[in-house]
Amino acid sequence: MQIGSTLRNRLLAAMLFAMVLGLAPMQAGATSKEIIELQTQVQQLLDMVQRIQSTLDTRIGRAHV
Repeated sequence: MQIGSTLRNRLLAAMLFAMVLGLAPMQAGATSKEIIELQTQVQQLLDMVQRIQSTLDTRIGRAHV
């Protein structure tokens, strides 16, 4: 299914981008409140992408049955 495959690729790219942002090395002393908030937001984004991916996989699986 072309649409599902394209959407999956975009979701995976977004997840990879978020992981890169979340895992980027921080300079010493850069643990400011803003950095911590950003890391929290990136983790929340990753969680949402994983839920979307799971939902998409479930729906596509049902469509093929």
